[in-house]
Amino acid sequence: MEKKTIWIGLTVILIIALSLFIYQFNKVDVEKLSLCLKEKQAKMYGTYWCLHCQNQKKEFGEWFKNIDYIECTEKELECTAAGVTGYPTWVIQGQKYPGELSFKQLAEFSGCQLN
Repeated sequence: MEKKTIWIGLTVILIIALSLFIYQFNKVDVEKLSLCLKEKQAKMYGTYWCLHCQNQKKEFGEWFKNIDYIECTEKELECTAAGVTGYPTWVIQGQKYPGELSFKQLAEFSGCQLN
């Protein structure tokens, strides 16, 4: 019975260690991505009432401060001039990308690295 307990314990430790390794390997450096998007002059057009915009902001957390965000309820003419018809809309390197984008998509469209 004691050998079984040891094996179970070792298996649990191995699973935890493997999970931590996978988490670290797949962890996105949000600060680095946000700074890269800023450097590439990416813009996010949105509104305060848009749930997808709120989700996008939450994903970046404190690093959303690095994102060039245009609030379309306050800058309606700027949004119209940019051809924004839905929220959020990202403009990256002259291309429009409507909708809530994953970090992977943002990195791909901008040429930024995730890790």
